[in-house]
Amino acid sequence: MLIRDYMKANVVSIQDTATIREAAAQVVENHIGLLPVVDKAGRLIGVVGLRELLTLELPDFFELLPELDFVHDFGAVETTRPTSAQIDRPITTLVRPATLVVETDGLLKAYALMLKAGRDIILKQV
Repeated sequence: MLIRDYMKANVVSIQDTATIREAAAQVVENHIGLLPVVDKAGRLIGVVGLRELLTLELPDFFELLPELDFVHDFGAVETTRPTSAQIDRPITTLVRPATLVVETDGLLKAYALMLKAGRDIILKQV
């Protein structure tokens, strides 16, 4: 089984010149959890995930919890908001490295790479 048979066909990405505010808007508008960041030539620089964006609101809390799936309500902390200065910074300040797989790679290889890297993977079409 090849990864191309299971990949998303329409991937939303954002330019490296965008702001954190613009990236957050893309994540919300497109209901996605991972946003590839590309340069002017369309080359992948890295990714920004929902985790990085939420860390702006809950920086210390995220460091304490390895998995957030079980958290249903953050309570009063949810009423805080990052400052304009924080969210108008370049998106490149939040970018983390991406692990690339090629569309002709097998599912097991992609899974192994994801486990080894400890992060999401991005598909490179050939």
